[in-house]
Amino acid sequence: MDLATLLAALSGGLPATVSELDELLGQVTAQIHVYQARAAANEQFTPEQVTELNELLAGHAKVKGARDEAAAAENTHNAGLSEALARAAELTGGEPAPAETPADPEAAAEVVAEAEAVVEAAAETEPVTAGARPINFVEPGTGSGADTAPTTPEGPGWVMRPDAPGFQPGRVGFSVLARGLDGVTKGSRRARSAAAKPSGSYFAQTIAELPRDVPMINDSHELVAEIERVTRTVPEYRGSSTRVPLSTTALVAAGGWCAPSEQLYDFCDVPDPTDLVSVPEITINRGGVRWPVEPDLTTIYKNFQFFFTEPELEALDNNGNPTAVKQCVEIPCPDEFEEMRLNAVGYCVEAGILQTQGWPELITWFMQSLAAEHLRAISRRTILDMVSGSDLKTISGSTTIGSVGRR
Repeated sequence: MDLATLLAALSGGLPATVSELDELLGQVTAQIHVYQARAAANEQFTPEQVTELNELLAGHAKVKGARDEAAAAENTHNAGLSEALARAAELTGGEPAPAETPADPEAAAEVVAEAEAVVEAAAETEPVTAGARPINFVEPGTGSGADTAPTTPEGPGWVMRPDAPGFQPGRVGFSVLARGLDGVTKGSRRARSAAAKPSGSYFAQTIAELPRDVPMINDSHELVAEIERVTRTVPEYRGSSTRVPLSTTALVAAGGWCAPSEQLYDFCDVPDPTDLVSVPEITINRGGVRWPVEPDLTTIYKNFQFFFTEPELEALDNNGNPTAVKQCVEIPCPDEFEEMRLNAVGYCVEAGILQTQGWPELITWFMQSLAAEHLRAISRRTILDMVSGSDLKTISGSTTIGSVGRR
């Protein structure tokens, strides 16, 4: 498809199926790669070519969005179909067969005719015995020819995805998974979830999950709590999810076990430093700080105010000058400064490269512990500096600070 035809197709209605949209998306991507190669070769583009490139980019986003919507709709449809087939298999006692898509209507008619003929022949003939089957999936350890897995929710087992071949609800064994995979033939088309990831020319698909009915352990505290729970309680009976306190009646055997203990390398969490002293802080950008010494204002405090009555303010001497003269004080100029130099406080830690890589939990615990104690040490030093820099004040016994009375 040439560029003009491709742009015309992008401006019109888009195809409805995923395969057609994938083909169109590949053509748009190829045209964009052509423009990228020409740009890498330092080729100059005309304004019309820039417009065409922008139309291709917009069309690429449009086609990709339509393709994603179509794929989601197809996955939803196929998942619903698989569920319906699974329910039909439960009701009829059989397994859902792979849904094959014939290439044309005539082939579809042939498939339907073959299916009807097989049903009629099965009704007229005797059932086929298990020995005539080419493959017999037997549960390991059963010693019998049964190929039906237990689906009790209490027991262990796989939970099949709805889009898996041969889907069965509940928990199933390996035999059910094997029969489902064995039923996939060439040309089969099944529901594929949106989570399926492409791997080369194929799609990686999850067919079952193995539930682990155990609590999730997130930290060392939860680990210790879970260890205490499982060592102080036992299942009420074999396979039961209810646990009862450990007692002599709950023990059915005392043979012990030979398994070695598990080695843990983690440490308990370091408690955060609390109740630290908090004082106002300033930022010092040099080697220390200097501040002026406050002048002694005791003498000035004794005689710096004036106080006149109204008659005194209005009084005049013989020469006509006011008798009320205001005495002014002069602001002193401090010439003495105090200085405080900065002090260095910190800590140094050494560790070998092999120790750091071989036991990182120890390194983490040690550094957290040391950092917390560093903050506590600074708080202690600050309090001691306050005590050493304070003047001792003695309160005599005759001095009353406060009193409490009762009525």
